[in-house]
Amino acid sequence: MAVQVKSSAKIEDGVRKSTLNVVLLLFLLALLFPFSFSLGPVRLSLYRIILVLGIVPLIFMWLSGRAGKVVAADIFMLLFVVWSAVSLFAVHGVGEKFEFAVSWFCETFGSYLIARIYIRSAEQFFEFAKIVLIIMVVALPLALVETLTGFALVYETVGKLFGSSGAPRIGARFGFERANVFFEHPILFGVFSASLISILFYTFRSRLSFLTSLFPPGVSLFNAATSLSSGPIMASFIQLILVGWDFVVKSPHKWKLLFGIITTLYVALDFLSNRGPYKLAIAYLAFSQGSAFTRIHTWNFGTASLLESPIFGLGFNDFDRPGWLTASVDNFWLVIMMRHGIPGIVLLGAAIAFVLYPMMARKVESIQTRDIRTGLIISLVGIFLAISSVHLWNATYCWLIFLIGAGVWVFNEPLGDSVLEPAETPVAPTARHNRFRNIDPSKSTWAAEADSGAFARQAKTGGSRKGKETLGSERSRLDKPKRKDRFRRLR
Repeated sequence: MAVQVKSSAKIEDGVRKSTLNVVLLLFLLALLFPFSFSLGPVRLSLYRIILVLGIVPLIFMWLSGRAGKVVAADIFMLLFVVWSAVSLFAVHGVGEKFEFAVSWFCETFGSYLIARIYIRSAEQFFEFAKIVLIIMVVALPLALVETLTGFALVYETVGKLFGSSGAPRIGARFGFERANVFFEHPILFGVFSASLISILFYTFRSRLSFLTSLFPPGVSLFNAATSLSSGPIMASFIQLILVGWDFVVKSPHKWKLLFGIITTLYVALDFLSNRGPYKLAIAYLAFSQGSAFTRIHTWNFGTASLLESPIFGLGFNDFDRPGWLTASVDNFWLVIMMRHGIPGIVLLGAAIAFVLYPMMARKVESIQTRDIRTGLIISLVGIFLAISSVHLWNATYCWLIFLIGAGVWVFNEPLGDSVLEPAETPVAPTARHNRFRNIDPSKSTWAAEADSGAFARQAKTGGSRKGKETLGSERSRLDKPKRKDRFRRLR
């Protein structure tokens, strides 16, 4: 089977070359570097330095069209970060939280724009997937050693080089240490690893054999499991269910059917249970009943405090709670609501919705692009559900926003650009080839050549009746398949 490269449209400034951009590579590697230092009231890490220095050029490239057309998701993401600053200034004043507001703007909108500008085609997404696969392969032995021995090689090495503290020890579970590897907490490493399961599987499955394509998501699944955290494991479990549904159910309306089933179950649980679907999920999916009890009461007291200040939220103030309840909030969505009010969560939700819905609605012909779209949507759905029981901060928060921006190209770019597709090479329909595909002889090259030869002979006879009879008989003889081929086609 031959392979052809479809001609690509002219792309402005060469931004959509298939090679991975250096800025994107540095950003991905910086997310994994566990070192930070304080400069006055601001904590600086490597990824934050890149985003602060790059935010102005990124905005300029976005406005000048280097990210393609400006879409609704861009506007809502920008409104979200602007409202975040407004809400903090309303609660704490401009002077107290100005540095955090600037940092939050750079981390959120900068991470989003890096994905928007430097991932604009299937080839660029594939290059990105290769980098994160290498990261997962490198992380696997590090996570295994840390889980079995408690020795965090990355943190210990960085600590000796830069004089920083070693890896924080969260405590063992089931007799194993919980792996941090690159991040401040095992949950963060687990969420980062789990988010890549469906992305790596769908990105590489059309380029590898089925068994080989199981290796990339398998590595990510193993790394997520070494965190021994319920949130990442729940994200992994959700993705595996959705991937299995995609393979088992062949109906063109399978996702609408699944949505209907989930909605029905949710309504039934809400009607039949006195705790509601969210509390039931937390109670049965958490590793310990103590953490489930804490999360449920945090939700109850947190939402009650939010209703007292629904517009601007609580900022960084503590919510009203009893003394026995910890101030830690293990729910990303609840933290956004409490910190920035209901408008904050609405704007962020709108930005996400205006990425997911156009992605799903876009008609895509390329198999590779369809696979990438499916993997990214499943990954995001798994993360969105999992972070209802965990919080994301620092590098993993930037990673989440980056993944949201990494899907805009699916509906915002022309999709006929240099995608490797299997080409239909015209081959005479011998018995060997007819086992694999049915070819209409009237449309194949060998029939066309026969026609041209017959027409040439007809020209020599001057278009006589005899010549026409010769042409008809020759075409009938050539178009008539052999007996074996005819029976193979019927089978």
